[in-house]
This record gives sequence, structure tokens and C-alpha cells, in this order.
Amino acid sequence: MFERCSEPLLSMFLGEALSRYLGSNLSYICPELPLKKSNNQSTNIDFAFWNGESGWLLVEVKTTTQVPRPKQLEAYHTASLKTVASLVDDVRTISRATTNNEKYAALVSRIEMHAPHNGHPRFLCVSPHRQNPVEQNSDWLKWISFAMLFEGFASVEHPELWAIAGLLFLGPPT
Repeated sequence: MFERCSEPLLSMFLGEALSRYLGSNLSYICPELPLKKSNNQSTNIDFAFWNGESGWLLVEVKTTTQVPRPKQLEAYHTASLKTVASLVDDVRTISRATTNNEKYAALVSRIEMHAPHNGHPRFLCVSPHRQNPVEQNSDWLKWISFAMLFEGFASVEHPELWAIAGLLFLGPPT
């Protein structure tokens, strides 16, 4: 499945499924959260969620059997060492260095709605792999498969759409 085509569809169910899987009510912050590189450029993580008790959860989704590239993992690991407040400051820095100020102003506004910005972000990779394709025993990056995430899932928010979308992400029932 092509990632750019499937992520908008997946985004309709991801927060609800993650909330159920993690046993924690997550709020959707944004897609494509920029994580600052050393030169005011950025690499984006697919989704950002927030929970008032556990803080930020940053999610990388792979809809094919490709794994996150080493440079992606390096950028995510660097971001995991920062506080959320520092990541928010980085978004502000990126916004000052870009010509697309409206986009970043909207993003900063959305982020500000999900305060406080305490602690460090948690990172999660979701993929169709049956076993963890990323670094084993990582204390900063966790992994789950689509099968694990969506096992027994029934969308309350979009049940009629999940009946179709679930087939795309999980295949037909066996």
C-alpha cells in the first residue's frame, strides 16, 4: 500500500486505535511534526499525539515492509533526548527560518493547545511487519504491528469506514 495514499485514511483511526491499545486517551495534535536538524531544516515524524498524564507520543507509520531509514532513526533518537518544550522551541525556530509562516503559525497554535510541554516524547513505530523490524530492546523507540494495534478493533467514531479500511490494513478476515 502506498504510504502517501494510505496515511490520510489511517489517520482517521490511528488515535482511536492507539488510545484503546495503550489504555490511554490520546489527543491528536498534528500530522508531519517537524523535528529540527542542526541546520534549521527538518525531518518530519508522521503523527503527534498528546495525553495529559503521559505527555507526547510521536508515531512513525510504515505501510509497506520498508523500515525507517537509519537517518530517520538517528533524527528521532536525537529528538527523544530533548524535552518536549525544546521540540516546541525548535518548531518556532523552523517557522522563523521558513517562508511558509502561516503553516507554522497554525502548527504552533495547535501545539500550544496541548500543554504542558513537560518531559520527553515517546516514540512509536507502527508497521505491517510480524516481528519488530527496528532496533530491539530500545528504551526510546517502541514498535507495534498493524495486527497488534487493530486486533479486535472496532471504530466507534467511524464504524462504517473501518469495515472497509480495516481490509486495507489487515487483509480479509481469516
